[in-house]
Amino acid sequence: MKLMRSVFVLMLVLLATASQACEIRITEKDKESTAYAVGDEVILIVSVLLPHRNCHVGIEETKFQSEGLKILGATPWKEIKFNTFERMLKVQITEDAEKEAILHARRTCNKEGGYGIIKLAIE
Repeated sequence: MKLMRSVFVLMLVLLATASQACEIRITEKDKESTAYAVGDEVILIVSVLLPHRNCHVGIEETKFQSEGLKILGATPWKEIKFNTFERMLKVQITEDAEKEAILHARRTCNKEGGYGIIKLAIE
């Protein structure tokens, strides 16, 4: 009976691990300020860890949405280690940013997908 319970618990843990969402992190490359002004340009690093080794959604399907930011440019995605991708985005704070500027990154798939966000304070 204990063996059956152990196997059942192990299966639950493995199933939970197999269905993890993509992990998306967004950070500032060189954090020079705690608050930015309209017109400031910032380099952001977007890192995506794909825990599903056979993800059918390509890394280029990662979608970005900005509030108070204009995306000026981006580097191509680069696989920095197995199933971990990274790219840099150059953004500019726009006039419609009030107290903060926000960048959302989202991946959608039939598993859990993934979501990341960064908020930049505005002076």
